[in-house]
Amino acid sequence: MPPGVTTYPLTIAPGTGLELPIRFRPSGFGPASTVITIDSDDPSGPHQVQVQAYAPSGRLAVTGSTYFGEVDCGIAEKTVSICNIGPCDLNVTSVKFRRKRRHFKLINNPFPATLPPGSCLGVVIQYRAACDPECCELVVKSDDPDHRRVCLDVVAYTRCQPV
Repeated sequence: MPPGVTTYPLTIAPGTGLELPIRFRPSGFGPASTVITIDSDDPSGPHQVQVQAYAPSGRLAVTGSTYFGEVDCGIAEKTVSICNIGPCDLNVTSVKFRRKRRHFKLINNPFPATLPPGSCLGVVIQYRAACDPECCELVVKSDDPDHRRVCLDVVAYTRCQPV
């Protein structure tokens, strides 16, 4: 483990060295690089060290069925899980219907939220039975560079009794 440094300036004895921990936190996903400049009393001047890293992203996965099928009179619910299967945090900015629908509703929607690697949050879709078939789109938005927006068809219908 490298020694901890709590104060600067440092004095390094001739012929020795000192490991210094650094943290490089890129502002976005993918490859990133920067240059660290080390100022000292070395007569040859400041030294520069190139730092490179690859910042992976979270990865969005959506599981669960959004197909209600035939629903008897009353209310039916389905849970869809919004998951992060990537190595870093995933920011899910919204989960909502593309357009408001009279018979569909999201119950206790926890989004926007940040999902740590390997975690999931559930979204409950509620359907209030109606005589006409009903469909809509559930839209999930995140900062996953490969799946910034995922659209799911939500479908339900009720068999109406003749009057």
